[in-house]
Amino acid sequence: MRFHCYILHDDATEDEASTLEQFLARPDADIGRGQTYEPSQVLLSFIEIPADMCLLATQARTIIIPLVGAYQTEPSPAQWVAAVINKLIFLTHPLANSDLSGRNVDNTELTQAVVATLERAVEASSNRDILNRVEAILETAQELAESLQQASQTASCLGLYSSCNQMLIDLIESSDVDEYGIDVITSIVEILEDAAERAGAPELDDAESIEIFSDCYVHLLLGLETSYALQNIDALIENIITSGRPATAALVFEVIKLSFTHGDDLFERDAFQWALQVYLMAAQGVHRLFCDHESDSSRTADTALAGLSLYAEITIDGPIANAEQLCQELRLALDDVMASAKEERGWTHDS
Repeated sequence: MRFHCYILHDDATEDEASTLEQFLARPDADIGRGQTYEPSQVLLSFIEIPADMCLLATQARTIIIPLVGAYQTEPSPAQWVAAVINKLIFLTHPLANSDLSGRNVDNTELTQAVVATLERAVEASSNRDILNRVEAILETAQELAESLQQASQTASCLGLYSSCNQMLIDLIESSDVDEYGIDVITSIVEILEDAAERAGAPELDDAESIEIFSDCYVHLLLGLETSYALQNIDALIENIITSGRPATAALVFEVIKLSFTHGDDLFERDAFQWALQVYLMAAQGVHRLFCDHESDSSRTADTALAGLSLYAEITIDGPIANAEQLCQELRLALDDVMASAKEERGWTHDS
């Protein structure tokens, strides 16, 4: 069964439509584009759809995905649209909706179909850095696994995870990694290999093995998200230090605000170990700014040195038993510094 997708555009969005068409190209799909409606399973539209055209698409039970203005955003819509299409291709696969659905069977053809979808995600990410590629593949695998589990296809789901694990390890080992990312990449391989070993234990059933892989992938995705957050915070702190600027209240405010943007999101998802690393980097960075760097913010400096000194020498070498409590304490200490910086900086800013 082939998958039919049509991209509707105008003269102004022709280049974006062409890029998306190339991004979505795959052997089992017919991807077309133009300025007039053509029957398809999915209609991607960069323009407002006229009423008569919308009626035709609705009558044909076409799935409509509006992209009006999306090409002006960052990142490009191509990646997330491709993720949607991948899932739709799976959901319209005849085996996913056959009488096999709801029974745990060793469905080789279905497993091959979802693994092929995953392989396309690997190919589609080829122009990105290795950490971004790993993240995209993990997300695609989780989406496909969720669909397989909803259809009670646990054998195919386990086959997907096993294949994905090996794909990721092979991809990482064949990629050039810069010095900054080598530790993260090494840890990812170790985590993947450990999950494969634990999931392969003979006493486990498919559902238990799937849970091990799923937990591993969630853990890795949170870790990658934390890695990006730490890089952003570290870059901001280093920029302040190397620029020769004094540690003003306004700059300190921005450092802490950035840590709250990343850390609070992790904390709210109960990812306390990861949130702790974000808050701790911000606390130690701000403390370092006032200890080793010129400052013209005496009140903020006093608040930071008094409230953050306790955390200045803490290192994290493994899981912290009281991570949630430490997060809350660090968050309160940083919040005090941020409140002082907001008051002292002397100009209005969003908070």
